[in-house]
Amino acid sequence: MAPIAIAVVVSPVVSVVVNKLASVLWEELGLARSVYTDIKKLQSRLSTIQKVLDDAEKKSITNKPLHDWLQKLKDAAFDADDVVDEFQIEALRRRIERHDRMTGKVRDFFSSNNPIAFQCDMAGKIREIGKRFDEIVKENKDFGSMVKSDSDRPVNRETKSLAVDSEIYGREDEKNEVIQILVDEDNGQNISILPIVGLGGIGKTTLAQIVYHNDRIEKHFELRMWVCVGEKFDEEVILQKMMVQVQGETKDSSTLETMSSFLEKELRTKRFLLVLDDLWNEDELEWEKLKPLFVHAKLGSKIIVTTRSQRVASITGTIVPPYRLQGLQIDHCWTLFKQRAFRFEREEDNPELVDIGWEIMKKCGGLPLAVKALGSLMNSYTELQEWSAVCKDFEVGGLPMGEAGILHVLKLSYDHLPCHLKWCFTYCSVYPKDHKFEIPRLIQLWMAEGLIDTSGTSQNAEDIGKQYFNHLLSRSFFQDVQMDEYNDPRTCKMHDLVHDLACSITKDETLVMEGDTKSISHGCRYLSITNAHGSSIDLKTIYEAKKLRSLIFSEARHGHIVDVDEFIFNATKTFTRLRALGLSYSGMQKLSDRISRLKHLRFIDLSYTQIVTLPISITTLYNLQSLNLKGCALLKELPEGIGNLRNLRYIDISWCTKITMLPTSIIRLSSLQTLNLEGCRMLEELPEDISNLRNLRHLDTTECDNLACIPRGLGRLSNLETLPMFIVARENGRTIAELGQLNSIRGRLKIKDLHHVKDPDEAMQANLRAKTRLNYLRLEWNKGPGEEHEPSSTEVEVAEGVFERLQPHHNLKELEIHSYIGTRLPNWMSPSFPNLVKLEMWDFKRCEHLPLGPWPSLKSLRLYSMHAMRRIGEEFYGDGGGIAFPSLEDLTLVDMPSLEKWHIESTMTGRKMASFPCLTNLLIQSCPKLAVQPCIPCSVETLRIRSSSEMLLSAGSLAGLSKLKYLEIVSCGISSSSGWWDGLQYLIALERIKIWNCGELTCLPEGITYLPLLEILDLKANKNLSLDGEGRKQQQPTPFTALHYLIIDEADMLTALPEWVGGLTSLYSLRILDIPNLAMLPDSLQHLTALEELWISNCPQLVRRCEREKGEDWHKIAHIPSINIWSRI
Repeated sequence: MAPIAIAVVVSPVVSVVVNKLASVLWEELGLARSVYTDIKKLQSRLSTIQKVLDDAEKKSITNKPLHDWLQKLKDAAFDADDVVDEFQIEALRRRIERHDRMTGKVRDFFSSNNPIAFQCDMAGKIREIGKRFDEIVKENKDFGSMVKSDSDRPVNRETKSLAVDSEIYGREDEKNEVIQILVDEDNGQNISILPIVGLGGIGKTTLAQIVYHNDRIEKHFELRMWVCVGEKFDEEVILQKMMVQVQGETKDSSTLETMSSFLEKELRTKRFLLVLDDLWNEDELEWEKLKPLFVHAKLGSKIIVTTRSQRVASITGTIVPPYRLQGLQIDHCWTLFKQRAFRFEREEDNPELVDIGWEIMKKCGGLPLAVKALGSLMNSYTELQEWSAVCKDFEVGGLPMGEAGILHVLKLSYDHLPCHLKWCFTYCSVYPKDHKFEIPRLIQLWMAEGLIDTSGTSQNAEDIGKQYFNHLLSRSFFQDVQMDEYNDPRTCKMHDLVHDLACSITKDETLVMEGDTKSISHGCRYLSITNAHGSSIDLKTIYEAKKLRSLIFSEARHGHIVDVDEFIFNATKTFTRLRALGLSYSGMQKLSDRISRLKHLRFIDLSYTQIVTLPISITTLYNLQSLNLKGCALLKELPEGIGNLRNLRYIDISWCTKITMLPTSIIRLSSLQTLNLEGCRMLEELPEDISNLRNLRHLDTTECDNLACIPRGLGRLSNLETLPMFIVARENGRTIAELGQLNSIRGRLKIKDLHHVKDPDEAMQANLRAKTRLNYLRLEWNKGPGEEHEPSSTEVEVAEGVFERLQPHHNLKELEIHSYIGTRLPNWMSPSFPNLVKLEMWDFKRCEHLPLGPWPSLKSLRLYSMHAMRRIGEEFYGDGGGIAFPSLEDLTLVDMPSLEKWHIESTMTGRKMASFPCLTNLLIQSCPKLAVQPCIPCSVETLRIRSSSEMLLSAGSLAGLSKLKYLEIVSCGISSSSGWWDGLQYLIALERIKIWNCGELTCLPEGITYLPLLEILDLKANKNLSLDGEGRKQQQPTPFTALHYLIIDEADMLTALPEWVGGLTSLYSLRILDIPNLAMLPDSLQHLTALEELWISNCPQLVRRCEREKGEDWHKIAHIPSINIWSRI
């Protein structure tokens, strides 16, 4: 990247210090008049300096002496921030001591807790800092002339709600051209590689994304994979990312060999599209390591490589010339610019701004990233003078057509950020490129640095932090945002060029330290340590950076960091200015007692480490705001003194599976907003007075299955937003009425032990209808051990009344009901909920009818253990007057022993109505009497029948299933001669069939063998299956012509494979497992040239006959590339 002149940015640091100096905490300390006077002088001096910084920072780009002067000023401002922090810490300590009535204790006169000694020490530091600033100001002879007022500074208007581009502008032709290359131009090659080359920020990744998600591409390629490679080409990381997308996971124990072998086999059989995004590697030898993976790729497979480098394109590409992406045409640039700049206003209402906007937009060189950034910037200005000023900035800076030119555009957006956002943005440079930011964690780190100003507002810091993030997002400093279940931003990334900008501003103050880092600047204040590529890091080199404020172990899980426990021990005396310490996945086993020396600490992340206990000294870190212990599986308890940490706002001990109790002092954490206990499965109870935590917003008890009850008075936590589980009890303070005032809770709520509600009117007090932010509700009548009995009529009546009064708000998306003892559903379930997408009902032993209604948005319906239900008929579909269940995709019917009929069509309106037009997945299990009338819905693509009636396989039931791709038949007592198999002949789209545990099956039904598209046949535990093929006429065509995978497992009666196996010319994999009587393999096996893998397990006679080079059958299988044979030991 070409170098770019960047100003020294001091204003955000000075702004933070000025705000802290304006605090009222000085009155709490009872400072001497002289000290108080010095503080006010310092505040006044810094306020004066603050007024000249904008002008000085701009001039420092070309003025070297001014550049050096600003750097001195910045260093002094950081040191001043440290001194002011010490005052804040002392004020907080005294406040805690007064509260705990500890001030009467005798102290050492010279201890740090002695107020006289403290005042003397701090008075000296304040005077020293003040003199230092005076000397710095004197060094700049032009300081006085630089002072100006604030009145001419532009004022940002309130940013509108976040906007998302409605479409990708100006890339339609490019999209169609690339798709044409990928789909139509095979050139007879197994694999073709198309490089997309262009300047950073020009839209290479965006073009690849819209191609990747195009309908034509999705249909053409059987497998699609997206891998972001980045600057370091790491073969293992690339394979891991591909593995996750192919099989859904990758095991830690996977080696390069096992991953390569698995992927190579997968890519042989599926036409795939692989996108290697952001490829930088120009070393041809590195690329050669990956090429063998694609040598035998299925014909027509394609790879897209996006890169800034022509050299990379020439190394990787097979399609010549590479696709060179140009800038957007000016009209498309204007469309993109005005969408951001004018948003909801009409451009014709602002003709003068339009003229200036055209001039600004033309200077972006057709680069979408620059256009979006400038458009977002201009949206914050409303006055003609403000737009003109920005345009003049372009004239001064110029726009060279290189990557430095893009940075100049982005730097202008940065220059126009408010001070509080500038530091928030540049802080992100502490992470490596392509890092996925967890937004709540990022906000916690901003808080730790004191970057979030809560003065003059009643809002809490977390909410203000979200606003800061949204401001930066709206100005295109972040991208690739993923939302959580509440539609809040959860993760995001930063464009490489935007990251380059942040790094160019912070310079030596920030370092991402990797394995090959040999030195570190003495001025480094923000450091992350990453060894995602597995190299060891010598942590001793870090001790040179004594000014560190943030030390974060990033992506440490993939590598090995040496001597981390010793390093932390030594770090406590070296890095005394630390605000944030992130040790996630660092392998640390013990946190040093000396952690208390880091008195500035506000953020500690010890997640997924090996610690067993926390030192008591951690309870003296009075500034601590965030404590993350997630996944510390060996941690047994929190220290009792944790209640001293009155500033603590966030505790995460999720998945600390050995914690059984919480310290009672936790109820003194008056600032606590988040207590995450998810997955603490051994946790027995919560502190009884937890309702004292009036600021608590998130109490996550998901999967805390060992909790027997909840504390009394939970209803007093009126700010609570997260409460995934409420356990109903009969005692006062634990009844369901506690939910009444908790109307801010959102997301998920499970209400357990509803049988404890004895008065239906009490259920009404839960006020579920007022909880508009709930997405998921689960109602349980489960009873504990010893409580099971046949309910009385009164109990049934009460349960029905309770259920009737637990009506949720219609915004609900998922509803689960368990162990309901009533005989009817509540009336509110018949008028369907318009937003409900998932409904599950378990263990309704007494309900005979389920009047549900049409449910327009429902996608998943699962019914379990409905023992009294005999039919699914008209009442099931409701009286909606239209198509019943028009959106339903997944239907499950399990353990319904009395269910006899399922009428697919409804006639409630006097005419037949089609039902389930979108149903694709159907599971029927343990329904021994069930018959479907007239037939299973024709849209079904996956059908699983287990332990159910053979009538479900009749020609009548299966006749319309022309789209069925997967059929599973398990534990159905059906013989080969039964006429119920006749329906299989209609399944012309069937690709996979699984038949397990059908003991009466002696040979394969005729209807299966000639299915034209069948690729996988899975036969297991069919004890009497012989596969001898008797009765098959000689003139019939060869069976299973498209079969790729054949699995035969636990077939005790099978003595030989039929000769027709030799006709499976498409067979790729043959698995023969647990067949003790199988004596030999057919001779025709040696003619299967497509066969790539053979598995033989626990077949003693075959194991002997297939011994490598020696066995009688070895010659039949020697041609197969992968042979796996073993016997049970």
